[in-house]
Amino acid sequence: MNITRHPNYSGLTKKNDIALIRLTTKIYFTNTIRPACLHTDIGDLDTHMKLTVTGWGDTDPDPNIIYLIFIPFRTLLVVSLSNELRKIEIYTMSLGECNTTYMNHDALKNLREIRDGLDLSQYCVHDPAGTKDSCQGDSGGPLLLIPDNDPNKATIVGIVSFSHGCALNLPSIYTRVAHYTNWIESIVWPQN
Repeated sequence: MNITRHPNYSGLTKKNDIALIRLTTKIYFTNTIRPACLHTDIGDLDTHMKLTVTGWGDTDPDPNIIYLIFIPFRTLLVVSLSNELRKIEIYTMSLGECNTTYMNHDALKNLREIRDGLDLSQYCVHDPAGTKDSCQGDSGGPLLLIPDNDPNKATIVGIVSFSHGCALNLPSIYTRVAHYTNWIESIVWPQN
């Protein structure tokens, strides 16, 4: 197995939060194991389109504790990991609205990953009811667009990156996959 981390990744700002893993074992595709298609449209999806997040992360977060859900290349202490793959449906929050939400939040606006604003390499999602969210242990998992609930049409829009709590009234931040398609292709199919 070979891991290629994005060369401009910053643990302080959480920008360029993406890595590729080259497996040494062949994967055989079946009806339930499929290749991942990457979303290539750099823009935000419509805020009314459902997106799906899957993971084995924390299922019982304490709402009184603020978590950072992504700590690269370190072990996370999570007490309520799921034994089954779970999924939730959430919605896009435009990058502009997301930036405004964080900049208007007195306790968070000066954090390193927020104070200079989010950029086009990042994608924001939220649950309008404030009850569903990715959490600790979900980092690196997919944010999927599944048109017509057809898994054959699924595309990966984002990758779980970080948040400032689980299931709060704050958006979660994902890595915008479309922003990195050229970098991904340069690693997967390098030009000699």
